[in-house]
Amino acid sequence: MQYTILFFLLLTMPMVVYGATPRNFAEVVTFILGYVRLLIALLFGVTFVVFIWGLTKAWILNGDSPESIEKGQQMALWGIIGLAVMASMWGIISLIRSSAGLQ
Repeated sequence: MQYTILFFLLLTMPMVVYGATPRNFAEVVTFILGYVRLLIALLFGVTFVVFIWGLTKAWILNGDSPESIEKGQQMALWGIIGLAVMASMWGIISLIRSSAGLQ
């Protein structure tokens, strides 16, 4: 709980310093969606690294061991699933922004 409050305070610090407080609901939604889009982009990078690491681990580093290939394939599969989830979240956020007129 304490870390959540500290994280929220760090996120809102630029708004407080520069006096850019939101004046209406659209600005609040834009502010929140901006950070969600940043988080989704960060998660895209992490899932891509997991996918590449799974491929590397399966076929390049341990190509002779069947159990290592199975583990690498499993990691690559989870990386693909993560990329699909992040792409759908990105689309949902874009749909919310365009339907609310926040582009």
